[in-house]
Amino acid sequence: MAHVIAVVNQKGGVGKTATVANVAWELVAQGHSCLAVDLDPQGSLTISLGFDPDELAGQTIYEGMVLPPDHPQHRRLQPLPVELTGLALIPANLDLA
Repeated sequence: MAHVIAVVNQKGGVGKTATVANVAWELVAQGHSCLAVDLDPQGSLTISLGFDPDELAGQTIYEGMVLPPDHPQHRRLQPLPVELTGLALIPANLDLA
């Protein structure tokens, strides 16, 4: 059975990114699969997991969530595998701003 864990807070600097990254790594270390979704226009989780948001244009949550399905740039989201097996990321970048 799949579970969804959301970490949200309107205030910045409260540890959302660090919490998500550490929970994701720990779930994978315990043998679970985990999909992390970055919804921050600064791409903080994307950076934390080893990706450069500026190099991911056209592969982020923006293309799948914000653009309407009939838009030419709309894409079906393909999670990026992170170096540790079992962890994948749907990245974000400044396009969300």
